[in-house]
Amino acid sequence: MCAEFRSNPSRGVELHKFGEDLATEHKQFIVNYCDNVPVFVSMFPSTLKPFYMKSDESDMAFCFDLLAAYGGEICGGSLREDNEENLKKKYSFEKHTNLSWYLDLRKYGTVPHGGFGIGFERLLQSILGISNIRDIIPFPRRKYDCKC
Repeated sequence: MCAEFRSNPSRGVELHKFGEDLATEHKQFIVNYCDNVPVFVSMFPSTLKPFYMKSDESDMAFCFDLLAAYGGEICGGSLREDNEENLKKKYSFEKHTNLSWYLDLRKYGTVPHGGFGIGFERLLQSILGISNIRDIIPFPRRKYDCKC
């Protein structure tokens, strides 16, 4: 899909450079291009993702985002880094001593593992075909609603 898009850039979406995160219009384009069915996008540059995500030797994170019509990114997940030395290379734990417990989890034994999170409101938004997330959220924040 990327090669076809680059060969015909007149699709109304400005290309971004490798290493930059996907903007909302890029995500919408991908879903629209795939006939509005949910699409998994995977292997982002690790510089765009949190330090705890596992990456390969080419510095691509083992992660995914699930994109869907209306809801945008409704789910995201990754493999977690289980090697203490790799974590030390990615993050300066000396400066942030309040996170030393996280290194201890790896030091004293862990197993390869992963995780994901689903945005419940975004999932509902996609299923129901509602364009504005504020119409889904039970208690949306609006300007001037809080009278403190």
